[in-house]
Amino acid sequence: MQPMLNIALRAARSAGELIVRSTDRLDAISVNEKDAKDYVTEIDRAAEQSIVNALRKAYPTHGILGEEGGLLEGSGEGADYLWIIDPLDGTTNFVRGIPHYAVSIACKYRGRLEHAVVLDPVRQEEFTASRGRGAASMAAACASAHARAWKAPCSAPASRSATDSWTTWTAT
Repeated sequence: MQPMLNIALRAARSAGELIVRSTDRLDAISVNEKDAKDYVTEIDRAAEQSIVNALRKAYPTHGILGEEGGLLEGSGEGADYLWIIDPLDGTTNFVRGIPHYAVSIACKYRGRLEHAVVLDPVRQEEFTASRGRGAASMAAACASAHARAWKAPCSAPASRSATDSWTTWTAT
């Protein structure tokens, strides 16, 4: 896996853990309306900050565009990179207790999308893609029983059989 994609995936997993842990206290979460039918919660902000911290630690000069925090300009050689974050894609579902939301992270280099990660923290499904290397889906069967245990690497086989939990598509 590409190093940048690996960093993004770890950041998404960490944010996903934070989101899942908060679902048992939805009634205590502060919810604000950004505009009609668009909400932001303290969990959106905390998940985004978690992702920003992970990306800044690995790539301190890269630009970051967060749905909640806006644009953090890159500098020097890192100015060509822009990370795009939606820390809780599906906030409306989240605040209503509907378990259909995701953590989304993408990276552009000189305006061209290079890497993307989408994590469904409820189903523990991961979707990744890198330019020229295809896309992959890690299904829940490979993930641990609880989001907190995601730290252990998965070693499922790369195969297209219906019983395997790992499927890889190659871009044509």
